[in-house]
Amino acid sequence: MVLLYKCFMATKVISKEIVEDLIVFVAEELEGNMVEGVTYALLFDSGRDLEKYNKYLNIRKKLNENGFDSSEVFRIFKVSNGYILDLDLDIAKKLALEAVRRAHEKTGGQFPFEDFIKNNPEIRRAKDLQVLGKYILSNVRKGITAMNVALFSRNRVGQVVITPDGSDGSVKIKYPAFVIRHWDINQLNLEVLEGTGYAVFKIVPHEILSSKTGVKFTLYVGSVPSA
Repeated sequence: MVLLYKCFMATKVISKEIVEDLIVFVAEELEGNMVEGVTYALLFDSGRDLEKYNKYLNIRKKLNENGFDSSEVFRIFKVSNGYILDLDLDIAKKLALEAVRRAHEKTGGQFPFEDFIKNNPEIRRAKDLQVLGKYILSNVRKGITAMNVALFSRNRVGQVVITPDGSDGSVKIKYPAFVIRHWDINQLNLEVLEGTGYAVFKIVPHEILSSKTGVKFTLYVGSVPSA
C-alpha cells in the first residue's frame, strides 16, 4: 500500500514499514471509535500503557527519520499522567479502509468491503465544536469564564463521569466531553465564537481521566474588543 501525506509545501510518501505500524495502531487503539471521530489513544505513563507507548513512540521516531516533523501524520503530547497519541484523520481513514480490504480478502469476501467511516468523523467533530461553543456562551452568561471540560473524548455521549480516587463511589464528577483536540480551539474561536464578543484565550491541560475516556482541560474565556 502506497500512502501519501499532503502537507503545506509538498506531498510525502509514508514508507511501507510505517504504514504497517500505523495499521497496528489503528487496530489496537481506535477500532470502531473512528466513526465517532476518535483518531487518538490515551495512555497512562506506567504499567502496560507505558509499554504500549514505547512501542508507538518508535513510529514517531521512524517518521522523524523519514523527514516528517512532529506535527505531521502521528502526533504525541505529554500530559501530567500520560500521553495523547493522535493520528491524522485523513491517514487514519485510509488505513482503516485498507484494514477492511485485507479482512475482505482474508475471509474470501465474507467480510464486507465498504467504507463504514465515510465523513462521520468530520460531522461529529463539527457538531461538538458547535456544542462546545454553546456551552461556553452559556457559562459566560452566568459569569463563569474558566471551565473544566474533557477534550479528546472517547465517549459516544457528550459527558464523562468519573469516581474520584478514594471515594466510596457515592461521589461522581461529571465533565462535558467533546471529540475535539486542543488545537481545534482556534477553529472554535474563528468559526463558532466569532461575532459573539468572546473567545477562548488560554487552554491548560491537566490529566487523562481515570476512565481513559477523555483528557481534562481548563478553558479560559475572555471578551474580544470590538473592531
